[in-house]
Amino acid sequence: MANPFLDINTYIADGEPHVFGDRVYLFGSHDIAGGNTYCMLDYTFPSAPLDDLENWTSRGISYRAEQDPQYGDILKYMYAPDVVQGNDGRFYLYYCMSGEKGVGGYGQKISVAVCDTPDGRYEYYGFVRNPDKTPMLKYVTFDPAVINDEGTIRLYYGAWYPFDESKAICLVRTSMQLKHTKMALWELTMSYLEMTCLQLSLSPAILCLIK
Repeated sequence: MANPFLDINTYIADGEPHVFGDRVYLFGSHDIAGGNTYCMLDYTFPSAPLDDLENWTSRGISYRAEQDPQYGDILKYMYAPDVVQGNDGRFYLYYCMSGEKGVGGYGQKISVAVCDTPDGRYEYYGFVRNPDKTPMLKYVTFDPAVINDEGTIRLYYGAWYPFDESKAICLVRTSMQLKHTKMALWELTMSYLEMTCLQLSLSPAILCLIK
């Protein structure tokens, strides 16, 4: 397979490849050549047929930073995203807003956008909430990753950083119905279990939605 597999002027960092249908999609940050900070460009999600992984194409911009209500003079850029297919068949884009070189980005809301196709035009949907509907801001809310584990949406987040407090939080479901709805992003009833991370090679903060 030829490398680089994307156009020489396309810079996709923090890549999260996912197979949906008969194509593999690459979700990630979008850098600019010669930029003075990270993730200056809006999201584009290239894809390729599973039987022809040298033939990558893009449908153009799928989501713009200015679509997020937090967008402003400080929070201008969207960092490492991920996409999961919800139980309703739609696709949910998770990401975090940040400023120049990460300033202001390690404790913001984890935002969510939604689309009918993996690489279509996403619309802002909301943000990850606690059961009481307040923003979920536990530990380092950054660089989300999401999977659909047989109907349970699992969200992992965090960043490598030399914090003194090195813990993970695991939200254990007692009676939880996780829904992607227009009325509320999270409708949850949970009990909480805190545990100490033995190693920080992956992340100092992990959120697990356990079935």
